[in-house]
Amino acid sequence: MDENTKVFDKIIKLLDSNKTSYKLDIHKEVRTSEEAAKIRGVDIATGAKALVVKIDKQNFALFVMPANRQLSWKKLKEESGFKKPRMATVEEAESLTKCKVGGVPPFGNLMGITTYFDKGIEDIENVNFNAGLKTHSINLKSEDLISLVKPLIANLC
Repeated sequence: MDENTKVFDKIIKLLDSNKTSYKLDIHKEVRTSEEAAKIRGVDIATGAKALVVKIDKQNFALFVMPANRQLSWKKLKEESGFKKPRMATVEEAESLTKCKVGGVPPFGNLMGITTYFDKGIEDIENVNFNAGLKTHSINLKSEDLISLVKPLIANLC
């Protein structure tokens, strides 16, 4: 079993052990939020994209936002107090999350990463995201996602 499958299995175990209602969709590999929304047959605004950000010399955080929105570095700095955050490199993100970029799920808690959700996630009734694999998507209520992840919530976009 590869590392990516382990993250997927952790997500499914968490959802099932909490008796969370969700829909799993297995599809061809996607690389972008736009491709994912198209293959899922949903509006891109229902997607949750997860970005790995290096927040200081040693630490990283996961920032999750609606897939149709852009991370605002200015707001991120204001909300978090981080001085010089930057996007993680592909190698850093994949090493930290054990997922390929494009498959990183919004479950930083399962990967030992501090997680921030943009407030916009709260406005999505049913949220869609890749579940550790670029071929597996999950749809569930955003309130369930927030309850399971317990992220810090801020204005990030």
